[in-house]
Amino acid sequence: MTPTVSDRLLVNEMLLSVESENPTPSPAYSPLLEGTWEVVYSGTVSPGLVPSPTREIALAMYAGGFSPGTFAYQVANRLPAELIKTSPLSLTILPDQPRIEITSEVTVFNSSAQTLKLRNTLDVESDMRIRETYSEAEVSGQGIAVPEALKYERLLFITYLDEDMMVARDDTGAPDILVRTSALIVDEITDDEDLITTEEAVIESDPQSD
Repeated sequence: MTPTVSDRLLVNEMLLSVESENPTPSPAYSPLLEGTWEVVYSGTVSPGLVPSPTREIALAMYAGGFSPGTFAYQVANRLPAELIKTSPLSLTILPDQPRIEITSEVTVFNSSAQTLKLRNTLDVESDMRIRETYSEAEVSGQGIAVPEALKYERLLFITYLDEDMMVARDDTGAPDILVRTSALIVDEITDDEDLITTEEAVIESDPQSD
């Protein structure tokens, strides 16, 4: 559901208060960015006089937050429910490029669900500013060739970040609100695997272990 003008005003007033209490210095560099997030609010594209997918597509190059994932999701949800259904957007930020992976389940004409993945690179430019560059797409495991003309980049500003929530604004000031669904635990898994390997080596080298 696309937010109304009243919704946008209310959310922006609330966010001004929240952002002033940002607990994370240099959020663009923070490891708290990494993990899986769900986009719970996207205030990027105004509805205009006629709320149609066509207008949103025309504005894709201008405003889209964590796009094109957020953008495609908004467009899909403008179509009749019986034609296309989408799951909530899941956004994962990884330590290595392409750092952003956006995932959604899409069902068209009651067919089996297709997993849509979009991957973007993320480059840190300042304590708050990151540059997101569209990289590649995948549908149900099959890569999609994307013409150079459709590849684009944008700036995002991380204005609030803690262990549970993130607010990112594009260069027009439009915010996305994301809530964390899981943290990145790659380092913990690696440490556990190293520990198991070490313990096995000790047991094998101990003559009394037999």
